[in-house]
Amino acid sequence: MLQVILVLISLTLSSCSTSSEKVLQKQEPGIFYQSDLQVHESTTNAKISFGMSKEQVDKVFGESNDKNFLGIYSYDGFEVFYRDNKVVGLLLSSDKQTAKKFLTNRGIEIGSMYEDVKGKYGEGVIYENINNITYIFEEVNGKYVVRKSKNEVINPSTTFVISMNANNGVDKGITTIHIFDYKFAYESK
Repeated sequence: MLQVILVLISLTLSSCSTSSEKVLQKQEPGIFYQSDLQVHESTTNAKISFGMSKEQVDKVFGESNDKNFLGIYSYDGFEVFYRDNKVVGLLLSSDKQTAKKFLTNRGIEIGSMYEDVKGKYGEGVIYENINNITYIFEEVNGKYVVRKSKNEVINPSTTFVISMNANNGVDKGITTIHIFDYKFAYESK
């Protein structure tokens, strides 16, 4: 009986190890995935992903009618920009009282250190010298290709931007996290 229990424990531990290894493989620094276009609430793991409708977001996080002049809706702890009723922009900010409860798919949150961002996402492609680290990646043939600047983008409609700011200095932690499609990032539309 003891041998059976030990075998079951061993199988359970090895299956846990394999699944977490797969997650780590999916999130290599400098390589981007569809899952990078979402954030989740840390206690419930409820996700907000690109492509979700306003109704889907409202159903999970409560209805928001609080919309600013750019058309960005405020929710408890995050903001969303919709185009054609689909999420195309996610904003986390230290201005929000509950901002720490949301994380990127790589575990970065408001207050994370700049070096942690680089460790999980890779070296930023632009603006590192002004307490901002930005990643531009374009979907090409089903994979995301990193672009060193917006001038390298071939198809803006399949390009995304992740930008993180440390407004109080890189030693104080990240104060904003923006995940946008190209059009909203560079045209505010």
